Amino acid sequence: MAVYVPILKARMGEFLALDNAWPPVTAVIKPLLEVMLNMSGDLYGSVLDFGDRLMATAPKGMAFAVDCRFLQAARNEMNDSPLSLVARDVYDRGICMLPVFSPGDAQDPSDLRRAAGLHKAGGCLRLSLDYLAKATGKERGDRVPDLLEGTGLASAEIDLVIDLGEVCTHGARGRAARLGQAALSWARRRPWRSVTVAAGAFPGNISDFPLGAATQVRRWDMALWSSLSGSGAGAEAIGYGDYAVSNPRLLDGRSPLPNLRYTSDQDWYVYRYPKTASGAFSTFHDLCQAVISSGHWPGREFSWGDQQIEESARRHVGPGNATLWRAFGTSHHLAFVVDRLQQAGMP
Repeated sequence: MAVYVPILKARMGEFLALDNAWPPVTAVIKPLLEVMLNMSGDLYGSVLDFGDRLMATAPKGMAFAVDCRFLQAARNEMNDSPLSLVARDVYDRGICMLPVFSPGDAQDPSDLRRAAGLHKAGGCLRLSLDYLAKATGKERGDRVPDLLEGTGLASAEIDLVIDLGEVCTHGARGRAARLGQAALSWARRRPWRSVTVAAGAFPGNISDFPLGAATQVRRWDMALWSSLSGSGAGAEAIGYGDYAVSNPRLLDGRSPLPNLRYTSDQDWYVYRYPKTASGAFSTFHDLCQAVISSGHWPGREFSWGDQQIEESARRHVGPGNATLWRAFGTSHHLAFVVDRLQQAGMP
């Protein structure tokens, strides 16, 4: 089975999905977590919030690749390194972390070296779509060895993630495929611990989707990986990475209408329902009833998220909120991708 690297923004909904993931899922996924700034924009508070949530919900024994790019803009009077702060906090909590680094980011190589040395689990090199679009093969060949030397890690200790970004259209998929092919050809030159191709196809905005219905959205990220996975990178299979039921971009949060992002073979079914006349969320029960009555619901035993969807459909629980809706959809998605990779060799 190919490695599965879900790239998850470290918010409560995603943490709940991880906390409640069943053993067949936690045994094989290798999450990459993007640490978020808290509402106040405070670096130290954001680090502690991340550590608290990770400690409370992380499956025991799981190692996490951790990307601190979104903390670079935090208020930081002491000029402390976000990566160093996160690496120490996570280490003190007894959780294993792989520092994520990228060419051209603002991270000091010495911070990477210290973080990797502290956890002794290797690292994760993440090549972005922008970098791949701008850098020729020669530039990648010239810059990456210097970057690796700065970390003190050999390529065999590093998980390479070729992150092709947002692929929400057929045209975007084609452009990403060309860059992905070139990156995989370059990747063959080194013995990486693993090579993963990642992308995200879930739209950034569903506010114009119709109410009271399910809208099908093509999983272009899955289609992209399927077209590239035969390219190879050394003797190892190409791992699959995605952004689960989120868009790759960091978007402003809003209080949404009741909704559920539900993964199927080729598409997502995006359910979006209105509030009641009084402004309540109880229509989420009706939404869940539509899901379990559909042809793409696999039953409550498939995942914790599916279990909760049925409980809501039967009105055994309250309608929840946006955090829980995201958790249910993410839980189902993680289980769905793992099951498909194991059963069919594709996500």
